[in-house]
Amino acid sequence: MSPSKPGVWRQAQEQLKRLWRSLGPEPASPRTPSERRYNLALALGSGGLRGAAHVGVLSVLEEEGLKPDILAGTSAGSVVACLYAAGYNSERMQELMDQLPADLFTDLTMPRFQLLVAGISVLRDYLGTESRRSSRAPSGLIKGERFREWLQVFLGDRTFEDLLIPTYAVATDLVSGEAVVFGSRDFVPVLPPGYVYITGVSVVDAVRASCSIPFVFQPMELKGRWLIDGAFADPVPVRLFSQTDIEQVIAVDLAVPPRVQEDEDSGDFNLFQVLSRGTTLITDRYAAETLPRYADLIIRPCEFKAKLTDTEQAETFVEQGRRATEQALQQWRRSSA
Repeated sequence: MSPSKPGVWRQAQEQLKRLWRSLGPEPASPRTPSERRYNLALALGSGGLRGAAHVGVLSVLEEEGLKPDILAGTSAGSVVACLYAAGYNSERMQELMDQLPADLFTDLTMPRFQLLVAGISVLRDYLGTESRRSSRAPSGLIKGERFREWLQVFLGDRTFEDLLIPTYAVATDLVSGEAVVFGSRDFVPVLPPGYVYITGVSVVDAVRASCSIPFVFQPMELKGRWLIDGAFADPVPVRLFSQTDIEQVIAVDLAVPPRVQEDEDSGDFNLFQVLSRGTTLITDRYAAETLPRYADLIIRPCEFKAKLTDTEQAETFVEQGRRATEQALQQWRRSSA
């Protein structure tokens, strides 16, 4: 072999590299949020229809020139966070709230009478008596397909890589209890213990999983996991920002004040109210202990509860979000002066 050939080969390699670089930048490797500094992070909490309050919060932040550059949302918070990151400002989202279909959450998994029979069957099975398999209960009252189709209209086939702002949606693994965080391959967060990160999922599927209220919605199967509402793992996901260089973190907690809970709960509970109240006790306590540690500003806008089907109340929650944010920002500025 001629001694000149290795030199020729190296020259050819260098020419190929220069040609490749001239065609465009090299593919970006996954980045962690800690590799850059963020001005404002916004964590939007769970709360069913009360999630409309998040729209009011965003409207005031927009007016004040406070634009979040990284977002995280759980359940209803994931809906608003992902819509915002997809380019919907508060005004456009309010238009969506005004047009919420009344039957958005009424696609039952089976007829009402069959649900009743199946419920009795589940109770008999739980108590150890014989249960008829023909009356087996579904894993949730609502299929959630109408809700998913509604999301699809506005979010399309977007992935988290398509969103304009780094955004995370949180669900709960029904088997392991882990917090499952969906997001982009380009912004992989440093997660606390008990959290797992999943990419390669459509935004619509991630949001649907994050909103899978147990007993109400059927769990969502994604990436080999059965997922339920993210509120059971992280109701207001501020912990996702704990290892990221962020100047300010705002958390929006949709919990209803205890005095309202006491006024509305007469003590005559049905099965659904017991389940709902038990869940609320767990998530509210978690949020109360976690938020002060990780958030610079906590906004609590909601003054009363609402059912998923009370869509006519959405505008009221938007206004509560606006009012609470204006008050919180005023107090924040006074305390910082």
